[in-house]
Amino acid sequence: MNILDKFEWLARYGFIDIIFGLGVISFLVRLIRKAFPTNYEHLHINVSMGGHVSIPPNIRVSQSFLIHLSNAGTTNLYIARAYFRAQQPNYFTEYEALIRPGHSNRQTTWLALEQPVNQQLIDRRGCGVLYIEYAASGRQGVHRTKV
Repeated sequence: MNILDKFEWLARYGFIDIIFGLGVISFLVRLIRKAFPTNYEHLHINVSMGGHVSIPPNIRVSQSFLIHLSNAGTTNLYIARAYFRAQQPNYFTEYEALIRPGHSNRQTTWLALEQPVNQQLIDRRGCGVLYIEYAASGRQGVHRTKV
């Protein structure tokens, strides 16, 4: 039996169609995963009630959430579009942060509030959803978590 006979037999019984269909499905799954990335599994987020927050030169917020981020992975994690603490411990001055691996390398950012929120509501994660844009080891996406 030569090669053309084998292909004819595979085509007659639908195996070529099955192999082609599996290839198309695999391509579509990879495309969807790239378009809608999942949470970064090594990003750990803790939220607590904050107080007065200052951003130089003279922006002051009376109530806030403090959002503590740590990286349990093995590669660096880059986060932007938030204010982070830097050299001045009482001020949030940095627009982006690089979080190195390890729980001791935490970064803190904040979210302004109009009124205080009960810590028990925060513990139940009943305040809303936090979206964090990240980039890590050639991968980027949006991490979603309830706060």
